[in-house]
Amino acid sequence: MRTFSLLVLAILGFAFVACDDDDHLGDWAKAPEFSGRLRNQAVSFTIGDYAYVGLGFGVDLAEYKDFKKYNLKEGTWSDVPDNFPGKGRHGAVAFVAQKGGKTYAYVGLGYISSMNTTEGNRPKEYLDDFYRFDPETETWEKVADFPGEARRDAVAFTLDNYGYVGTGRADKALLFKDFYCYDPENDSWSGDLGFKGDQKYGASAFVVGGAAYVCLGAKGSGYAYDNIKCTPLGGGKVAWEEMQALTDKPGVKQDKDYGRIPRAFAVSFVSNKGKDADYYAYIATGYGGTAIQTVWKYNHKKDQWHQMEDLAPSAGTVCGAVSFVADGYGYYTTGGVSPDPIDASSSSSVRYFSNSTWKFIPDVKETRRNDY
Repeated sequence: MRTFSLLVLAILGFAFVACDDDDHLGDWAKAPEFSGRLRNQAVSFTIGDYAYVGLGFGVDLAEYKDFKKYNLKEGTWSDVPDNFPGKGRHGAVAFVAQKGGKTYAYVGLGYISSMNTTEGNRPKEYLDDFYRFDPETETWEKVADFPGEARRDAVAFTLDNYGYVGTGRADKALLFKDFYCYDPENDSWSGDLGFKGDQKYGASAFVVGGAAYVCLGAKGSGYAYDNIKCTPLGGGKVAWEEMQALTDKPGVKQDKDYGRIPRAFAVSFVSNKGKDADYYAYIATGYGGTAIQTVWKYNHKKDQWHQMEDLAPSAGTVCGAVSFVADGYGYYTTGGVSPDPIDASSSSSVRYFSNSTWKFIPDVKETRRNDY
């Protein structure tokens, strides 16, 4: 009888552990693979029925200038015929804004490594130029250069039809926290907006509830724990507000796992496909000493983070991917893994790149049918 009781307890204990390991909501589904050359630290933006993915550093140790577009309704990839007119690069940024009632994408900044095989050995280069993409004609046009120092691994977002660009780095020792506003109607930039967060690079930014949030990223030593809210005040002016830091505060139950969130080179997206159809931000992928598989949801109304289902088992771990939203669902694609993503453009550091694309489905239980 004792043996039976111990056996039952062992089985029940295993069941409880299994349930505890699988109690995070959300599931990942495969989506059509990126059709271009494999690359890391590309850029992405969405206009109308298409998401665009391009630039980046490739497996052949070259910076790319091409773009592919993903049909959000049909789920297919195709070419963008006109290549980016600036220098090929990785670690660039992109945002979308209107000019004269027409929607454009703006792409700029970035980095060219000394390993670039297409142009031979030469000094590495940090860039400050910007270009405007017209989705109707699929052509590019040069616009005003970024007013701050040339850099890579910055962040960008759009609020009230103004583009905001800031943070980043020029090398391992020169990190930035300055932020600037771009007015598309006048093709002009403002002065430094006085960002309240830390100097950082490889950070993430998302817009939800009418405000932008800048979080994550790497610092001179370790990873950033701050989460800074940016609220538009009109005319390109903003107010910065420090939200709860991504650390465990004594006596606060909700944040006991927040120390697992910080990372760099993650993706972020906003989805309303949860059970309550409200908008939440999600962060996934990235690097925090090792490549990270955990996924987190941010409730901007409560300033709280909740852990979701990890990346799909067969997706591996990835940093430097890009993301977009289709029909309210978040996607990520491309990216790679290296022992040192701080300089992922080194032939000795790159391990592999990916063209896989994954779709996140919030607030459902992960099923073994999707354990690809």
